[in-house]
Amino acid sequence: MAITISDKAINIIDTIHPNQFLKSLYPKGLVDPVLIGHLGFDLGNNFSLNIHTKQLPDREIVKWGQSGRDYDVVVVVLLGSLISDITISNWGNVDYAPLLCWQTNDGFFLESSREGWNIAFSYDVLVFQECRTYLCGA
Repeated sequence: MAITISDKAINIIDTIHPNQFLKSLYPKGLVDPVLIGHLGFDLGNNFSLNIHTKQLPDREIVKWGQSGRDYDVVVVVLLGSLISDITISNWGNVDYAPLLCWQTNDGFFLESSREGWNIAFSYDVLVFQECRTYLCGA
């Protein structure tokens, strides 16, 4: 199946529903490189996706503690549907990289890559589940 991608990238937060909380954390979107830390597949073309970002939120969330002291990574946990056209090369080398997202004729296309590895797939819907935090220190 050929994917037709528009020439204008969009921010992945704009493809997530509901996204009000994420937009309050990142009003300019996720603009720093991110890490796709988890990509899981379920029957029926459903999937789970965890995106790790070192981009600190624009506002503090009390239960998370202080950014930079109590945590320096936010994990955005998502569920999605109708995943297709999946390409994963060298999963063991995946690291932080730009996350590119485009609207297609049938939904959205997401890609993250650097030299030596690539993750790309199309999907219909992403549903926000929760955010988690941790202190990486690196």
